Amino acid sequence: MEMDAAKVKELRLFVERCKRNPAVLADPAISFFRDYLESLDAKLPPAAYKTGASPRARDAKSPMVEEIDEDLDWVDHTLDHESDDEIIESDIELEGDIVEADNDPPQKMGDPSVDITDENREASQEAKGRAMEAISEGRFEEAIEHLTDAILLNPKSAIMYATRASVYIRMKKPNAAIRDATAALEINPDSAKGYKSRGIALAMLGKWEEAAKDLHVASKLDYDEDISSALKRVEPNAHKIEEHRRKYDRLRKEREEMKLERERQHRRAKAQAAYEKGKKKEQSSGRTSGGMPGGMPGGFPGAMPGSVPGNIDMSKILNDPELMAAFSDPEIMAALQDDGWRVLETNPAPFLSSRTISRYRSPHPYPTRPHQESNLTPSVFCLIAALQRADPSAPGQIHWLAPSQLPPSSSLPSRKMSQGTRWMHYLKQLSSANVPAALIEKGQNRVIDASLTLIRERAKLKGELLRSLGGIKASTSLLGVPLGHNSSFLQGPAFAPPRIREAIWCGSTNSTTEEGKELNDPRVLTDVGDVPIQEIRDCGVDDDRLMNIISDSVKLVMEEDPLRPLVLGGDHSISFPVVRAVSEKLGGPLDILHLDAHPDIYDAFEGNKYSHASSFARIMEGGYARRLLQVGIRSITREGREQGKRFGVEQYEMRTFSRDRQILENLKLGEGVKGVYISLDVDCLDPAFAPGVSHIEPGGLSFRDVLNILHNLQADVVAADVVEFNPQRDTVDGMTAMVAAKLVRELTAKISK
Repeated sequence: MEMDAAKVKELRLFVERCKRNPAVLADPAISFFRDYLESLDAKLPPAAYKTGASPRARDAKSPMVEEIDEDLDWVDHTLDHESDDEIIESDIELEGDIVEADNDPPQKMGDPSVDITDENREASQEAKGRAMEAISEGRFEEAIEHLTDAILLNPKSAIMYATRASVYIRMKKPNAAIRDATAALEINPDSAKGYKSRGIALAMLGKWEEAAKDLHVASKLDYDEDISSALKRVEPNAHKIEEHRRKYDRLRKEREEMKLERERQHRRAKAQAAYEKGKKKEQSSGRTSGGMPGGMPGGFPGAMPGSVPGNIDMSKILNDPELMAAFSDPEIMAALQDDGWRVLETNPAPFLSSRTISRYRSPHPYPTRPHQESNLTPSVFCLIAALQRADPSAPGQIHWLAPSQLPPSSSLPSRKMSQGTRWMHYLKQLSSANVPAALIEKGQNRVIDASLTLIRERAKLKGELLRSLGGIKASTSLLGVPLGHNSSFLQGPAFAPPRIREAIWCGSTNSTTEEGKELNDPRVLTDVGDVPIQEIRDCGVDDDRLMNIISDSVKLVMEEDPLRPLVLGGDHSISFPVVRAVSEKLGGPLDILHLDAHPDIYDAFEGNKYSHASSFARIMEGGYARRLLQVGIRSITREGREQGKRFGVEQYEMRTFSRDRQILENLKLGEGVKGVYISLDVDCLDPAFAPGVSHIEPGGLSFRDVLNILHNLQADVVAADVVEFNPQRDTVDGMTAMVAAKLVRELTAKISK
């Protein structure tokens, strides 16, 4: 509608007058105009009000609006105070003496760039001889002088620096010793004496973790009793520090997650309060809504083509704060552009699948939040849920889809899922039939209780038998865990336990181990059967709960003294719940000997934290191992090496096995901890000896290499597992089954006593 030109001119003159003299607005006759300006959030000068009056738009609010503003202030205040709390770390009780750091000027170092003559070498050796004589007589200052002369004559000799470092250690000068040891390692990175001296010096300064790392390297290069003694002093403190750090890292992570959750809740509360404020303000001003807030009258934000489906009750939508908040999200608006409403009305499935809503399998019509595996943002979820609530019965409206109503999986965008998160077919059928979740959970609990009862009663029977025989300190008890779905390639290891048992008792060989123990004797070997993994999974039990069931099964075996579990896998993911159970049952960490072609220490391989390639990451994170030795490694990525360094893992690779053989065939483990656990992946062997594995890696250990390591190991073996045998890839005559059975037999002999 066109306005009269004369009236427009009068309005312009009036505005100019107000600019020159704002007091004009204080006239009660034009208060309606001042109220209009305030409703637009205009800021008026004090002169626009009578003396003593205040701006109504901000200070003369209705009680409802004041209450809403107080709520908004409370939200901001609460968030500010809740998010700034700091976690105060407790002190760590460490053992061992620490010396005061020496602050002497740096000792003389040789110049490695000089040419060294034969005469200099001879003179250097003579000086070293005088130094050794002085050391034997306790004249350490004199020994330092002679060794300094030797270093200056032959500055490229790592042994000279390492020897002087050892003298500084005797003189309780750890910083000087560290400088010399580091110089020795720069000359010769494989100097065992350099690592040993630096490790001991670091321990003197209380740097327990760094000391343990150097001493472990030294023990790999040249094991001796001094290194072993130093490790016994250092490792308990290093482990306490690592546990302390993990504990508070976990607490900080939990605090951060709580903070994020509080922020989400506060944003939600603030949006609700802001909506209520706007609604009350609008009602108090007597105006009615002609369209969406922030959008064009009568339409949706962005002037979308088309119109809103007539079946939607607009009054319910406009009064729904969640839906209004959703429409402020750019992601929502992008999804609804280009005839988005028509698409939603006629065929919502593509829109839903594009947000990967098809992975949400809740039977409830209005869930409170998206599923943890869904990619829905809260705003998209809010939109769909609010539309559903607005008019759930109207034809053409969006309804929450049950699994049976979803489009075929072939029509949905493909997304690779890890093997460990696949849905079981039976649970899908139950969900699509809208069976109450409580009913499903109750049935799952009955199956789990029955499974654990069977393990408990069999273990109790075997334990009572052995206790009646008497004279037994430890007896091996087989426990099968036929789990294969956490394998990243083939799932055949799930079929291994019965094949291994069959090979043990097949009759093609006698029942005596190489160490002379008789497997037919129940004091040496018993069997409590298998955990019914597949039956439990068919009931829809997820991996978090499944891992707890495996741990509970192992604990049930260990409760029956003198039984010790030897677990038959299954893929390598079972090692985590088994080690966890053994550690928790014994009340402390273990030393672990892990024989494998792979380190299995990825943080979460293919997104699956329970992957068979991530089991030892979970073990180390949980603090269930003090020391982890990995032997036979020949397929390792950068992440595998970085994770190994992060957790202080001793990784013995096949490329250096000839050098490491003497160490590995004379291992002594378990001192100062609750015992030793052996995890034996069949693919540690060269495929010439064991072709029936999922991951064939040439260049592995020979069968006799493995037996030499096991037979010579000095340790109290409290539990073990044999994993990753895949019967589906074995030879026709079952060669790998016999190999796995032989490993079980020899491990049985190692455990039983």
